[in-house]
Amino acid sequence: MKFLKKLFSKTALVFFAIVLQVVPVIVLFYYFADISWQFQLAIQIIAVILCLIIINRKENPEFKAPWLVIILLFPIFGIIIYFLFANYHTRPKEAKITKKVHQKIEAALQSDEDDNSAMGDFKGIAHYISKILPFHGSSKNKVDFFPDGQSFFDDMISELEKAKEFIFLEYFIIGYGTIWNRIHDVLLKKVQEGVEIRLVYDDIGSTFYLKSNFYKKLRKEGIKCYKFNSFHPFVSGIYNNRDHRKICIIDHTAAYTGGINIADEYANITSPYGYWKDTGIKVQGPAVKNFIAMFLATYDIASKTYTDYPHYFNYSYQEYDDDGFTLPFSDGPRPFYMEYIAENVIASMINEAKEKVYISTPYLIPTYHLMVTIRNAAARGVDVRIIVPGIPDKNMIYMMSKSHFKTLMDAGVKIYYYTLGFNHAKSIIVDDCRFCGDD
Repeated sequence: MKFLKKLFSKTALVFFAIVLQVVPVIVLFYYFADISWQFQLAIQIIAVILCLIIINRKENPEFKAPWLVIILLFPIFGIIIYFLFANYHTRPKEAKITKKVHQKIEAALQSDEDDNSAMGDFKGIAHYISKILPFHGSSKNKVDFFPDGQSFFDDMISELEKAKEFIFLEYFIIGYGTIWNRIHDVLLKKVQEGVEIRLVYDDIGSTFYLKSNFYKKLRKEGIKCYKFNSFHPFVSGIYNNRDHRKICIIDHTAAYTGGINIADEYANITSPYGYWKDTGIKVQGPAVKNFIAMFLATYDIASKTYTDYPHYFNYSYQEYDDDGFTLPFSDGPRPFYMEYIAENVIASMINEAKEKVYISTPYLIPTYHLMVTIRNAAARGVDVRIIVPGIPDKNMIYMMSKSHFKTLMDAGVKIYYYTLGFNHAKSIIVDDCRFCGDD
């Protein structure tokens, strides 16, 4: 029964559908290549043209090199796979909606300015972010750090129970279990109290965790729920556009983010890879506005609607006495932000490091740009340390991570294993400046 259940699962059916689409096309192309020299010549010409296009694309070398190798060595296979998977752009209709959403949000936030008095060492990075994105930094915020999923969820659920206006949830993974049941019970109660609840989850990210009718069930309960970039069994690189964020916003009071998804392993209720180490933060104050803008952009793209943004943006936030400068920002979707924003911000922080760079990551797969940046920091005497999982969740990615160890260690980088289990925490500390994210 278990075998039949897996055989007819959504994942298995999608896999078979993709195979049925790709294999016949490849076989057909090779058949014509064997019987027609004209067809072979056409393939060679197309391969050369594609290689020139790839070389001139504004992409990282890491993207270009594999495609060039595949197309040059296996022209027919390479051309077919390239046309199917290299197109990461959104569909025309969704692209139009995305562009309009971003324009409306930028217009609604255009009067905001960075709090120059609190920028300190963040001045250059803040200017970079504000030039490309509509987000601005602020002081007078309170930021609480959670070293594990248990404390994170306890605080978040406690705050959810206080909601009076709205609750916004955006997650890469939502899974059935104890944590979801606790949150779901609060959401149902708040719906009855008239609180507006919106929820967006990534369709592929949650495939193994949820039933396909999950969003329909929530809508019947009064929760405005949508899947991000719904996956269909058609071969296309469009499905590489995923929503990897983990955001919870309650009224204008608090915003939660970090590496923690809504599933039991993140709170160590289940332990598939030993102790699950994760981190999260709670932000209170004017910076909550940035999280609201991020969420509404994703929600409107997923729902194909347009929110009354000023209704949520025009608000006088409580100010706190905590020192510091807080600038929540987002990266993507492409092609509307062609910059590698998060990568550039992290690289800028590391380049400015004078004493230390501490990095925690579950997947150590840096681009060439970041690899050089990290090595240079260590070479100039900065104490660079990286924590990676002792127990991996994905063996292939783990092997790729380990392939970088020698290059980094040769430059003086210290690499540590989290031996209790799986380290999913994603954060970087540069001197006394901190960056916490979910990517």
